[in-house]
Amino acid sequence: MLRALETLGARTVRHGDDLHLSGPAVFPRTPELYCGESATALRLLLPVCLALCGGAGLTASGRLADRPLNGYTDCLRDMRVTRDGNRITVRGSLSAGHYHVDASVSGQFVSGLLTALSHVPGESVLDAGATPVSAGYIRMTEQALTDAGVSPERLAPFTWRVHGGTPFRPFDVTAEADCSAAALIVCLRSLGHEVTADLPEHTYQPDSVISDLLDSSGPYDLSSCPDLAPVLAVTLGLQPGTHILTGCGRLRFKESDRLTGITDMIRTLGGYARADGDAITIEGTEEYSGGVMPDCAGDHRMIMAAALASTRCREPVTVLHADRVARSWPGFIEEWQALGGRIS
Repeated sequence: MLRALETLGARTVRHGDDLHLSGPAVFPRTPELYCGESATALRLLLPVCLALCGGAGLTASGRLADRPLNGYTDCLRDMRVTRDGNRITVRGSLSAGHYHVDASVSGQFVSGLLTALSHVPGESVLDAGATPVSAGYIRMTEQALTDAGVSPERLAPFTWRVHGGTPFRPFDVTAEADCSAAALIVCLRSLGHEVTADLPEHTYQPDSVISDLLDSSGPYDLSSCPDLAPVLAVTLGLQPGTHILTGCGRLRFKESDRLTGITDMIRTLGGYARADGDAITIEGTEEYSGGVMPDCAGDHRMIMAAALASTRCREPVTVLHADRVARSWPGFIEEWQALGGRIS
């Protein structure tokens, strides 16, 4: 994301744990942005580039170029969106108007359009339907825009009037702890390990529900928090009884096909899991056997889940491309070793 922002002309300066960002006076025309495997970068910046740059070329790696973009291609029909291998090209100029976005796959489509339309002079209406997924992240976007002085007006739970063209103002923000990553620590504790995760007390992050899920008896609806599925599934696989995870369809479109990957991983570990449509059924066991994990294409969430499983395995767990866990948790391997984990 930072590399893409710098290509757009943003200035980034680090001071210890602080990051200072300032926007450019003039945005480049149709820039070439590298998004890596970051769906967040792709989905947030695509409409912003249409609003400010007349489009862009966005280069992806891994499975990102194949992940769904229908939230934009369906509602931005006047724009040209083409794919060629790992490159996505968008051309056109976003203008004020009435937009309906399908957010059934990702709420990031809503966040991207709310941000982009705030830059476009004039009044727009954005309708995201009744129940967009991961709505908490949309609320975080609303808060960030409000902090920037361009608060969208909520007409209904997920419909907004956007008064675009008002200059954004600088603001300071303290980044919350990442509940998606911290879920691993919460699951470790639930398996009896003496660790603690300091989750934010008040947050919109959907993945903050991990403790509530572990305290419940299921079924476990993950439609708004699919990133919890790998570590939650591994944890439930070590609890007595039958456990059902629902709302897992979005797992097919992550950095790997996590729906298949989770069931394959648990079976490889010596447990029982099966996928049925958008649900995963798991039968609990006392411990896993260990083994060589199926290749998950370096999916960071699956690597974390394999590390979690290794704490309750009779034999070691082998994970391919384990260094790619740094995509969302830099220093993970060192911190895992500091917790007592053995890596060779």
